[in-house]
Amino acid sequence: MKKQSPKQPHPNQHNPQHQNHPNPQNHTNNPQLHLPKIALGAWAWGNDGTFGSNLSSPQLKPIFTTALKNGLNLWDTAYAYGMGTSEKILAGFIHELKNRENIIISDKFTPQCVSEKTPDVSSMYKMQLNLMNIKKFDIYWIHNV
Repeated sequence: MKKQSPKQPHPNQHNPQHQNHPNPQNHTNNPQLHLPKIALGAWAWGNDGTFGSNLSSPQLKPIFTTALKNGLNLWDTAYAYGMGTSEKILAGFIHELKNRENIIISDKFTPQCVSEKTPDVSSMYKMQLNLMNIKKFDIYWIHNV
């Protein structure tokens, strides 16, 4: 009888044997912080008639708090979401935290938002960092091309 080799997990399946072996393509600027499988989008956190809702920061804060309590720490935003409103609201919540090391921020360059003040990716990136009062984004996308 032929001996069967142990079944290998599917590459996308959680494998406890590999939990302490970082995948170099699955980390942020913090090598101990790995990308989760779920991101929370803040596209509705601003209302300029493009994207968003009429929810205020006090209404959105429980969503942020509950998400963190449940281990959700990847937040996705973009300047186009309320023309900076989403970024400002999210930044306010993040800056209230005592420890921000486990928060992953994903933002986007949206070509349709280019202006005289932000004529290219670099200037838009810097402007968005200033809006959020942070030094870097963990993920930065080209959006809506």
